[in-house]
This record gives sequence, structure tokens and C-alpha cells, in this order.
Amino acid sequence: MSRLTPPAAVWMTAVAAAVASCGGSGPGAHRPVAEGDRAPEYGARSLQGDSVDLAALRGRPVLLNLWATWCVPCRQEMPDLQALHEQMGDRLQVVGVSIDAAGARDQIHAFLADAGVDFPIWHDPGQRFVRRFTTVGVPETFLLDAEGVVRHLWIGRFSPLDTENVRVIERVANAP
Repeated sequence: MSRLTPPAAVWMTAVAAAVASCGGSGPGAHRPVAEGDRAPEYGARSLQGDSVDLAALRGRPVLLNLWATWCVPCRQEMPDLQALHEQMGDRLQVVGVSIDAAGARDQIHAFLADAGVDFPIWHDPGQRFVRRFTTVGVPETFLLDAEGVVRHLWIGRFSPLDTENVRVIERVANAP
């Protein structure tokens, strides 16, 4: 049987304590939101400064895209997200959540104007979305059904108009 060196033993003890402390905070605590989970309660501000939240969107499927202007893959997928928004019409609400800094509103507006994006964009400079959904980075996209349950998620850049992705989105958007 091998023995751990003192630094390794301390590290392993700290990891075990951290893992054990995560277990008592309720179902799903301290883990990323996954398919089949109800989306956490979440609210932010629109770029116009209005309070917005996911609960207000219940009753309609939502494609929720976490992004930032400094993220190259995020910028690359925006035109396809806009096209999906136009293609799906009232069957799907596309919402972008920008985690750009508080002082970046002008930069966000300029990017959206250049990209021709007109679907709702929420601004979350405090990155509450990142903490509530336990995301791993940007972009990250969640497909929620009309009841607010995560039916699919994409980590990293995805192609909203890819045949398989459209099929997944259509299936959720057309569900009774």
C-alpha cells in the first residue's frame, strides 16, 4: 500500500471535504444544469434597463444563449441565432445573455447593430447566470421547453441551423 506525501494528503483531504460539503445543499447543488433539470430562477436587465426573468417566458420554448462580445465563437454564431429567431417566429423565444462588463453597453449595442441582431439581449455583468446555471464558459446555449425544463444544451460554439440542431429545436418548439 502506498502512502501519500504530506502535501498530497492535505490536498486529498481538502478535496474530499469540498465534495462532501456539496452534498447537503439540496438536489443538484453545485453541479451544472443538465438536460431534464428545471432551469434555475434567473433574472437580469435588458439592454434597455428593464428587469427581465425566465419565469416570465414560461409557456413558450426558449433558446437561451450565454455570450460576450470578446468571445470569438459567440460572435460567429450570432448571425445563425438571428436567422433561427426569424425562422422560428413565435414558436421559440431566442434570448442572448451577455456577460460583458457593466461599462460595455455601448460596445454590446454596436456589435448587435453590426450583426443585425434584434432578438432580446439581457445584460448580466455580475455573471449571475454563470453561477445559477454553473456554466463552463461562453458560448453555452440551453434549450428550455414551455415549462422551463432544459431539453438540450450545447457547450461551446454550435450551429443553430445545422440539420440535427434544427430537428432538436423543432421537436421542443412543436411539443404540445
